[in-house]
Amino acid sequence: MKNRQQIVYARSNGKLLLTGEYLVLKGAKAIAFPTKHGQELFVEPSDKKTIKWNSRIKNEDWFSAKIRIKKLRIETTTDTEIATRLVEILKEAKHQNPDFLKSGCKVRTNIEFDKNWGLGTSSTLIANIATWANCDPYEINRKVFKGSGYDIACAESERPIMYQLNDGNEIVKKLDFHPLFANKLSFVWLNKKKNTREAIGNFDQTKNYNLEVNQVNEISENILKCTTLIDFQKLLTQHETIISKLINRPRIQEEFFSDFEGVIKSLGAWGGDFVMVASYLSFEEVEKYFNQKGFHTVLTFNNLFNE
Repeated sequence: MKNRQQIVYARSNGKLLLTGEYLVLKGAKAIAFPTKHGQELFVEPSDKKTIKWNSRIKNEDWFSAKIRIKKLRIETTTDTEIATRLVEILKEAKHQNPDFLKSGCKVRTNIEFDKNWGLGTSSTLIANIATWANCDPYEINRKVFKGSGYDIACAESERPIMYQLNDGNEIVKKLDFHPLFANKLSFVWLNKKKNTREAIGNFDQTKNYNLEVNQVNEISENILKCTTLIDFQKLLTQHETIISKLINRPRIQEEFFSDFEGVIKSLGAWGGDFVMVASYLSFEEVEKYFNQKGFHTVLTFNNLFNE
């Protein structure tokens, strides 16, 4: 965070989850990547008794609100649902730090990626607000979204991470992980955003998943040691099979892309957002295949992640 002439600036990275979806909530080791695109937050003081909030995507307006400082009450907004969630985050930050939001301000945020991509619109916002409020972003995440917190860890990291929950405590290990076959990996957006809160709600956390957690832990560790694309593909397939049985859903490749030459893995909550493609085909061939299927957002490893 920078604070110059009372102007606050914070920025956080987006995220993609490679391994451990769903089971990360039960203590599985999850590999995740911070994306090079994230979200910025700018705050300047105001003599008004309100928070004047303006959110932009790639520098184009998409949401605004005026919130009364007293009791953090929404006065006007372009989207009540988003404003309500924003107030929940601000209230939790103020609960942690009572000195937060003692006076009015103007806030501007800028998301650097398409908000429908599922790269962390909420997690980057939480991380930025926590920086501004000098409070714990993981606690905000637990109270408001009830997620695992891996996305918060990505927001604060410039490198890939291994993330694990141990008795509710976040363990974050930064990794030097850049696959030798990164040029054979592509990322395809499935044309719809998956609601993470809804996906978590549909996952039965009361069951014992010790076997599956141990299996995913082994896969995650082996992925970090992987030096060939074919071994990587085998590990991805093993992982997809475990989660498929766990949530009783067919693998995305079986369901929609059974004729594809390579391996396709869901990233994060199944049924939306991005999938990863691991294939010996050229990027142009991969792009052509998915374009013909109606999917036109096909990105390379370097499009999404820092070197």
